[in-house]
Amino acid sequence: MSAQRSFDSSELQVHMTLCALAYTDETANPGESVAQQCQRMRTDINAALRNPGFSTANDWLIAWGPGLSSNRSNMFYVAKQRGRPVFAIVIRGTDWSFITDWYEDGDIITMTNPWQVGQLDAYNEVSTGAHYGVHQLSSLKSSYYLVGEDPANEQAEVGLSPLTAWEFLSGQARWRGEIAVYVTGHSLGGCLANLMSCRLDYELSLEPLPVNLFSTTFAAPTAGNANYAQYYEQRFGYSALRVFNELDLVPRGWSDVGSIPDMYEPYISCPLLLRGLFDTVYEGLQLSGADYTQPGPSESLPNNINMQWPDFCQQVAWNHSSQTYLQLLGAPLTGPNTGFPPCPW
Repeated sequence: MSAQRSFDSSELQVHMTLCALAYTDETANPGESVAQQCQRMRTDINAALRNPGFSTANDWLIAWGPGLSSNRSNMFYVAKQRGRPVFAIVIRGTDWSFITDWYEDGDIITMTNPWQVGQLDAYNEVSTGAHYGVHQLSSLKSSYYLVGEDPANEQAEVGLSPLTAWEFLSGQARWRGEIAVYVTGHSLGGCLANLMSCRLDYELSLEPLPVNLFSTTFAAPTAGNANYAQYYEQRFGYSALRVFNELDLVPRGWSDVGSIPDMYEPYISCPLLLRGLFDTVYEGLQLSGADYTQPGPSESLPNNINMQWPDFCQQVAWNHSSQTYLQLLGAPLTGPNTGFPPCPW
């Protein structure tokens, strides 16, 4: 079930910090297995969560996972606030080194009827690529999850058998009596968090549990059509929030692609090749009838063009960076915010 929530800047800072940390160790070391990479991620993310200088302020720990797909393209983890029955499902955003992430971001011309609303309204449709991503995430299991109360050594224990994140959270709800679950993500992770929230809402309709479900997305591209956006708003109301940087290209995909080439004019021009690509995508969406619509409620983060990055691609990368979102929210950075490559054309 969803519940009405009030927003404050400190909550958004914490959630965006959790999202930024999801990019930790996303590249595998030579010869490293998926299990070994998960262990390295868990160790390093927990170490960052213990950093009192971050917005998470040593108040969170990994309670499940991370879950990492076999091709390493999709990853998420469940964090828990110490001493409180509050959990966060944190979904990693795009890593352009993975073809699967390109598919999940880019398969937008075709849309599909999502599982959670198929029996209610056949006209609710979402991006086929994003639908695939949530299906992949939902099937991931981990043998590392919290057993009992937070252990004194600040780490979860290894469970007796692998569990999906929802199996773990369902068990926590039955044991604790009532829990709050926030679903959050940055970039593609935000789009997948939108769909994951609806999937969990659907699961709760099948088996009511004492779970208060919330959703916070950052820099998320559009997940579905106008009917789906309306469904999402009706189900979640003010228990969901979409946060976006006004100068970030990604949240304009795929509901406002036509405005992208001119978004930095007259200061920075879009290369002709990229302009042609955006025009082609826009025309393809028009021909397919895919009426992508961003759901509300939303909160925009005012920003100015950063002329430290005068190249169009550099400006896009800076405005979309998780570190820039932390900066706009007034949160400490978790890493550097430099080194954006220029457009190769």
